[in-house]
Amino acid sequence: MTAKKEKGISLEFRISNIELIEKSFHIPLPKGNSFSNPQFELAINVSVDKPNKSIINILGVNVKSADDNSIVASIKVLCKFEITNFEDVVMFSDDLITIPDPIIETLNIITIGTTRGIMFNEFKGTWLHNTILPVIDPKSFKQENEKQVSMP
Repeated sequence: MTAKKEKGISLEFRISNIELIEKSFHIPLPKGNSFSNPQFELAINVSVDKPNKSIINILGVNVKSADDNSIVASIKVLCKFEITNFEDVVMFSDDLITIPDPIIETLNIITIGTTRGIMFNEFKGTWLHNTILPVIDPKSFKQENEKQVSMP
């Protein structure tokens, strides 16, 4: 897959791995075995696997009860992207790793959508069946600084 981004940035990649790392349901069940008005807490970790020319996104989602802000479920999904033009996309200088924001946003969109689908499948048949991750702005996960990107 190739994605062209602003300022001539081109991303050539493929998804090389999708993995459900962690899933948990917390008890007790809500009263009446139903759950309404969920709140979502998301955290994304971006790391670089230089030897394999890959960028790895791990998205953690906590599903919280709006009533008491308690966590009722959590899920963590890994998406690994093999970057064909790795040297053009990932820049290394001293201890800093820089990936252009449009590239991060593209990979975040895919990671969020993939996680949404996995959540739907994993929650199917449970009291969280109708709890669907809403549309999320991928720009809300911008790097605060280049040091946030880590190498495994």
